[in-house]
Amino acid sequence: MRARFTFAPVFFLCFLLVLLASTHAADAAQPSAQSDNTMQPPLTIAAFRDITAFILETGKRKSLFNIDVAYVKNADEAHSDLTTRKRELVFMSYDDTLSLALQDKYADIEAVAPVHGGVLDLCGSLDLTRSKNVVGIDTDSGYARALRRYLRQRLPNQSDYAKISWAYAGATNLRYKKLVDGELQATLLNPPYSYGDGVTRLVKMLDVVGAYQGVVINANKSWRADANNAARLDAFTAAYYSLINALKTDKTGTIAQLAAHYAISEQQAAAVYARLWEADGLSLGPTFSRKQLEGAEALFAWDTGAPVVSPRSWLGGALGEDGAQ
Repeated sequence: MRARFTFAPVFFLCFLLVLLASTHAADAAQPSAQSDNTMQPPLTIAAFRDITAFILETGKRKSLFNIDVAYVKNADEAHSDLTTRKRELVFMSYDDTLSLALQDKYADIEAVAPVHGGVLDLCGSLDLTRSKNVVGIDTDSGYARALRRYLRQRLPNQSDYAKISWAYAGATNLRYKKLVDGELQATLLNPPYSYGDGVTRLVKMLDVVGAYQGVVINANKSWRADANNAARLDAFTAAYYSLINALKTDKTGTIAQLAAHYAISEQQAAAVYARLWEADGLSLGPTFSRKQLEGAEALFAWDTGAPVVSPRSWLGGALGEDGAQ
């Protein structure tokens, strides 16, 4: 008997193949959030090697951020990276924002989000029996203003204050090395360096200068005016603060990560972790604290003689009334 062939199964199989192919094509035409992220160029960032470096490197390692980070040697380099548009985002002190906006008349600068309240400790030793105490600073701006204010209060006699010899010693990590090597008698440090081996913490700057805005994320207004750049910034800051809150919640895991990242003991890492969440610690959200801004602005005005007046044309982030994050 001659075999019979039926075309129904073959037709149905072909139909399924066509349907699957068209579905796959439709899916390919709808890029996922991950593909959107990888298709975008990395955000170029300049930052200091303080606790910011740990956060950025952690986010990058976990693929939370698509970033390219360069670490600066001092505040002058950070200023240049912003004004020459070498980097899209620059993490530096709010005082440096004020310096560029008000002293250098750089109108394109915009502080877009807070990072921390300084987390500063004066470290080392000050001995007035010595004829000279070498105190390290980065530049004359930034945290140096807070330190000058404190030492003026602590050493009201000009003869005592004259025993302070200021040394330009670079960024936090560089000042730490010079302190432990004996090249400096004292300097301001923040975590993890303020908890490093051989470091004596003398006073928390929060206790002597009060609320203070430390590092902020800066951008150029003209760069942010581009809708795509604004979207990239929004995506980054959302992921950034999500990571900050996750690090705070996961105490055990974060202490382990800090110890591994900085090659420090678990005890040191636990102390660093605790310090990060104090009143001058890491910002948990994108809202600026009015009190912290005003604290930094008061020190800027005291040191420069130039009052800081509203409106803050250099402030591009949300402003809270009481600093609640």
